[in-house]
Amino acid sequence: MRIEAAGKTWIVEERELAPGITVAPGRFFGVTFRREGHDEDIVQVRWVIKPTPLTSREARELFEVAPVRLWRDPRDGAVYRLSLESSAADGGDGGAVTETLTFQTEEGSVSTAYRAGHPLSFASDSELVELLDRARTGW
Repeated sequence: MRIEAAGKTWIVEERELAPGITVAPGRFFGVTFRREGHDEDIVQVRWVIKPTPLTSREARELFEVAPVRLWRDPRDGAVYRLSLESSAADGGDGGAVTETLTFQTEEGSVSTAYRAGHPLSFASDSELVELLDRARTGW
């Protein structure tokens, strides 16, 4: 299946993660969104519980909330695993939520605050380049 999201076309791939294990209301799937023509640009969600395969609408909704993405820096071709983590500022339910974006390679990782105002899966190359530079410099 293909979907349109974040102004791009994404190929949706579903894979059952635990064949034979079922829970109410269904089975466990991993879903990969691969940007058409850019195999290194991937958004992933694991452990989705579904009784049936995703519809196009469900796939678009899932794409929007994906916390993990693979991304290739257009400047040097380095591939990063991006992960977004949320936490409450005071450790409780009433505090402000902050989001931290981590860029990870085999050599190590750097992190920075994520304040883009939209899901990670919608971040553009230029936004990610700026965030990576900020993470590297501690700015």
